[in-house]
Amino acid sequence: MPILFIHGITVRRERFDGLLGDLEKGFAAVSTTAVQSVKPCYWGDLGRSDAYKGATIPGFTVGTRDLEGSLPEESEVGLLTALLEAPLAELAGLRDVEDFGDDAPGFLSVPEAVEERNQRFDEADAAVSNRVASISPSVSGPYPPLDHETVDTIVHAVFDEVKRADRALGVEDLCPPVARAITAWLYRDTVRGDVLAGGFRWNQAVDLVETALRENEQLGGERGMFRELAKDLASESLTFAFRAGLRNRIMPGLSLFLGDVFAWFRNRTQILERVEAAVRDAGNQGPLVIIGHSLGGVIAFEYCMEAGRTIELLGTVGSQVGLFSELGAIHQVPARLASGQFESPAHVGTWLNIYDPDDVLSFLAAPVFTRVNDIVLDTGAPFPAAHSEYWNLPETYRKLAAGWAP
Repeated sequence: MPILFIHGITVRRERFDGLLGDLEKGFAAVSTTAVQSVKPCYWGDLGRSDAYKGATIPGFTVGTRDLEGSLPEESEVGLLTALLEAPLAELAGLRDVEDFGDDAPGFLSVPEAVEERNQRFDEADAAVSNRVASISPSVSGPYPPLDHETVDTIVHAVFDEVKRADRALGVEDLCPPVARAITAWLYRDTVRGDVLAGGFRWNQAVDLVETALRENEQLGGERGMFRELAKDLASESLTFAFRAGLRNRIMPGLSLFLGDVFAWFRNRTQILERVEAAVRDAGNQGPLVIIGHSLGGVIAFEYCMEAGRTIELLGTVGSQVGLFSELGAIHQVPARLASGQFESPAHVGTWLNIYDPDDVLSFLAAPVFTRVNDIVLDTGAPFPAAHSEYWNLPETYRKLAAGWAP
């Protein structure tokens, strides 16, 4: 069965080829029905101008703009969003309220238990650096992997900070925030300012960093440590990072999103002609599956509205079809029922809309459309990593493949 894939925002040719390979492997691993191939529909060259640098966005680290309030302690994704801007923020919030130091005036001597704890981190430093450096190529996706010196600097800085933690916290308490700090820093330095980075393998990085800590004989953390949130976080330490992270990371990302949206509106006819050509290439006979990611879901939906052939499955992943329809921004307006909902495309057999509540560019479709199933999927990644992490998760492919399974 042919699958037609339409990519989303900010994807350009070099990234699209790698993404297509991920989809072929992902569907081959989970589908019980023979998948002939994943056919490409590439439109990135018609997207926003590559000359765009975000120069018109006001800065958010100066002036009077601010976010009120502090970060809830239970907010895992909020915490991770903050750590993408300031990887040491959580550990800084765990510092001891009293200073430790040498026997100089004004300093307290380091308690024996703290010395022993810190010695264990010192002894693990080099081994963990080596292990993390070895995994960097496997998680960096389309980005150049970090070199050993950079990884060593990251791990050493994290271990230096963890040694300042409260005396009541042992190694087992500190491994989870250490894992989060290393992973966030690894991501941040790998994507190097790409505000809507796609392709970095977030969950794989989480697992491999946890393994590097868990299997170290000095540390020996527990599996799943990444998701254990400390309950006594100092929210003041995270508030600044969260404010900067939310504003500086999300706003430029949204502007890139809007750039490709405007380009889609401008080049709609040309892009839909490419979809039609890709459909013909996939074969005019038999069932067809069309999957669109992000803005590609909107493109796929609009094609289905005009299609003259049956589409067995329309899959929209991390997409904005529901939002655009609710705003009245869909080109061919679907029929509206007495209930207020729109009719789904007539030629579509099954429509699955996969979203992650923590992916700020994904939206529901079922509240405004008939015959669509909204499927929640927790990617486990913070935004913007969440927006591309779908394609690194077997669960995404399982849910989509279930839509055409006999």
